[in-house]
Amino acid sequence: MGTGNYYFSLPEEALHMNDPATVYAEPIFPSTSFAAQPPNNGFISTAPELLQPSSSSQNTIYQSTHVNNSPHVNMNGSTSSNVNMNGTTAPNDSKRPNTFKAWLDTICLHVINDMNKFGICVIDNFLGQQRAEAVLKEVKGLYNQGVFSDGQLVGDKLKGNSQNIRGDKILWVNGTEMRPSPANNIHQPSSNELLLPNVNFLIRTLDQVIFQCDSMTGKNGIFSRHKINKRTKAMIACYPGSGTGYVKHVDNPNADGRCITAIYYLNKDWNTARDGGILRIFPVGFEQKVAEIEPLFDRALFFWSDRRNPHEVQAAYSVRFAITVWYFDARERKQALDNYQRQKPGSKMQNDEDLRPFQ
Repeated sequence: MGTGNYYFSLPEEALHMNDPATVYAEPIFPSTSFAAQPPNNGFISTAPELLQPSSSSQNTIYQSTHVNNSPHVNMNGSTSSNVNMNGTTAPNDSKRPNTFKAWLDTICLHVINDMNKFGICVIDNFLGQQRAEAVLKEVKGLYNQGVFSDGQLVGDKLKGNSQNIRGDKILWVNGTEMRPSPANNIHQPSSNELLLPNVNFLIRTLDQVIFQCDSMTGKNGIFSRHKINKRTKAMIACYPGSGTGYVKHVDNPNADGRCITAIYYLNKDWNTARDGGILRIFPVGFEQKVAEIEPLFDRALFFWSDRRNPHEVQAAYSVRFAITVWYFDARERKQALDNYQRQKPGSKMQNDEDLRPFQ
């Protein structure tokens, strides 16, 4: 698969193709104090039976089974047992885990299994209806304030036609922003109340999943090659409809440190035949197949951020919301920053000097 057709996406602070130091990085910490109970009412793991022949029609849609404890399906279409990386049978999803730890363990088994087999993992009902509704309300509130800006591209040569490449509107948040007074804006806090408590909960839940997957030494397969201890801010993205999308690209083609892309979808009553907006992934190693991910409400998606997963957002004809977080591999990130400093001696490493590993 050639590399010439990919575009490089970075947070809006990035101004140069080979300038990884401008990627905002946030330390993440393991904690279970924020969730005494599982955040959902029982999730559904939808292993990539989503992989479709690449010669299929553009209208081929991934259909989740929406059945708890759904079996994994191999690349040739045959059913396989639900087995995790250490060879034991994965937990039965039809029984709701009654503690956060049990919920997290079950989620991580599916993420590890599917990321190792396919490089992609989809989890439906990730936070549950009530929490997902609350996240959506916060996102819509921000969007209605008009604080989103055009999605950014890297490289001066792309500035003239950026809207033809990606048509989303975006806003970067930590989830820790404090609620402003009515006269202020999002960046001028005036209270001790979180502006986005439910977005904050989502980000911290994603942090927990990635941290645990990365920490399960000896049981986590490809994850053992990485040390993940930082992430970007969360990018809230809205495709406003009217056929907007994002052409085929790779999130991290130049080894800037980003290892895992985590996306959470917020689109209620989404009908792909009517609304479009599929995320189509072209996983390397399965060149005759593509993964078509419908951006369904309360669906979480994880995939490797590098050249293993070129992807595109197909034209969306209704308003389409998603929240994306990228997680950094510490070794690759350090190498990228070292390379940057060698290229630009004396330059300041934006934000990274204050970052700490997991504690």
